[in-house]
Amino acid sequence: MKKIISCLITLLAVWSQTLLAADLLEIYCEAVKCDPKFNGAYAELLANRENLPINRSALLPRLDIHGDAERQRVRIDGINFTNFQSTGIFIPIADTNTFYNNHVFYSLKLTQPVFNYKNWSKVQQAKATVKQAEAAFCASAQDLMVRVVRAYFDVMIADANLFYTRENKKAVAEQLRQSKETFRVGVIPITNVYEAQARFDLVIAQEVTERYELAARIEILRTITNHLYCNLKGLSGFLPLVTPQPANITDWVCISEKQNYQLLAAHFATLAAQQNIKIQAGDQLPVVNTFGQFIYSYDSNIQGSGVLLRQQIAQGGVELDWAPIQGGGIIARTNQAQYQYQQACIEQERIRRLVTSQARNSFLGIYAYIAKVNADRALISSSQLSLKATMESYKVGTRTILDVLNQQTQLYNAQKTFIRDRYEYIYQTVLLKQASGTLSVGDIQQINCWLYSTIDIKKYDALLEGCLMPETH
Repeated sequence: MKKIISCLITLLAVWSQTLLAADLLEIYCEAVKCDPKFNGAYAELLANRENLPINRSALLPRLDIHGDAERQRVRIDGINFTNFQSTGIFIPIADTNTFYNNHVFYSLKLTQPVFNYKNWSKVQQAKATVKQAEAAFCASAQDLMVRVVRAYFDVMIADANLFYTRENKKAVAEQLRQSKETFRVGVIPITNVYEAQARFDLVIAQEVTERYELAARIEILRTITNHLYCNLKGLSGFLPLVTPQPANITDWVCISEKQNYQLLAAHFATLAAQQNIKIQAGDQLPVVNTFGQFIYSYDSNIQGSGVLLRQQIAQGGVELDWAPIQGGGIIARTNQAQYQYQQACIEQERIRRLVTSQARNSFLGIYAYIAKVNADRALISSSQLSLKATMESYKVGTRTILDVLNQQTQLYNAQKTFIRDRYEYIYQTVLLKQASGTLSVGDIQQINCWLYSTIDIKKYDALLEGCLMPETH
């Protein structure tokens, strides 16, 4: 009964650990919410989208309303000279006059642009800027997928390296123990013990390096999601090695030149720079507006005369604003815009070369890693057979302990390489789809289907666990 309960507890622990293990899709969803770079790109997109209505408003009717209402108190102090009793003597007498006046004024002016080439060009530039921002955001979304996949795979690779180094350490420790016992009975010389001890120390140093490498990779993943993951899912034993379709590298280059979002953003940036030339040159053209205006004014006591004045004026017409000569500033700004356009064209060409190079390298990388994975699998099998044969030869004295240690190291290195190359094959596929602009969440879901085994990141030792301790606030 106790054995049954113990088995049930063990199964429950494994099952709960599997449920708690985070997979690639879960981490990606967390990154969408928490990654500062991606969220900053989204905020930038929303800000750039407002450029279009801002610039379009300059071509739409504008209503200006002005008005004021005030009460005026006017006091006039003066001196009058009076002929005193008709004697011909004029005496100054102070004269003060105070009066009030209520004044009301307001005007309404409706203006409609008829011809404004500069503002019209700004609208066209804003359209290109919005498209550039949308393409840049899509590129940022794909970049987030690539960064999440890279960070996730780096943790998996570092975990596998540490795991097989630990296994190698166990094997070397066993060989060291056997060498010491065999040396005590006088069967082997002391050099065998020294060789085993040196190899053991080497593996210990390698373990320390890989332990901190794993901690560093986990920190990189945490910078994206702002979350610490203690359990992750690794690749299952089954991984389909599929070649790219279409199988022609030129087709992928053509697709990348048409659909890559970084290249599209650079293209729209070039169009925006081209419109900027028209904007600067538009300063030498006249601006024509039509307007209609209504003015109302009211005064209740003008200059204290008691006269009430009310005016209503309605007027309309055409306004012309033209400054064809501005001290050479128009020519200078236009030349500057032309140079900026040339710079944008050069930048677009630079990005095009980078994108096509990434497409070619990723395409070739997929084929290379397919071949490497198959070769790694064969190398593991041959290394296992070679290690077994070497150990048998060592027992009969035809091989040394160094030969055994070398074969063990070769086997574990082959297993590390096999794990790494499988992840790198998937990563090259992701890079190819990013270059072609076809990378999507569906690809993340597909990769996620290949993840099955649960990996406990904090299983190693207290030192690594301390490095991975979540921060307290």
